Amino acid sequence: MRLLLCSSLIVSFASCIGNDQGSTPTSAPDGVEVSGPPTSATPKALSDEELAQVLALAVPAAITANPDGRGEIVAGFEYQVGNALGSVNGPYVIFPDGGTPLSADVQAAVLAAVPDGSVSFSPVDLAKGMLLLAMPTISGDSITLTFEQRCGGDPNALCGSGGAFVLAKVDGEWQIVSGGNAWIS
Repeated sequence: MRLLLCSSLIVSFASCIGNDQGSTPTSAPDGVEVSGPPTSATPKALSDEELAQVLALAVPAAITANPDGRGEIVAGFEYQVGNALGSVNGPYVIFPDGGTPLSADVQAAVLAAVPDGSVSFSPVDLAKGMLLLAMPTISGDSITLTFEQRCGGDPNALCGSGGAFVLAKVDGEWQIVSGGNAWIS
């Protein structure tokens, strides 16, 4: 069993403490409505261009949301990011089928959004410290992207954190409208 804690900085992550079942925010600013857990959203696909835009926002945000970090991307430190998108299982990211590989264009968009040399993409390995991302889920006009930061070592070790971001288009561009780190183990 993982012990889950909630950050007071996020919007409406319900019943996180001691609960192994996560949920997405139920409200967001500027009239964006989000409902239900990520697994209940109607499956739709983003174009590669949209996925690149979403991940170029979400990857730096997930790195800076890490409660073990400094709230910024640290110069001279290389953050490992899984090169495939997994599935959402409660508040966690899982890879039952190896995940969906990220295209070179999507990886390039993420690399362009962070300081040079600060991020590299690697094959998903649950025994290594890395940022894992789930396939974004679309619900109405918003997207939920679940992330998990693993510490490395034993894949079942209680060492990591994670959460979700809700993104919506504002003036034609994707923006993070709510979310952040939701659990720590």
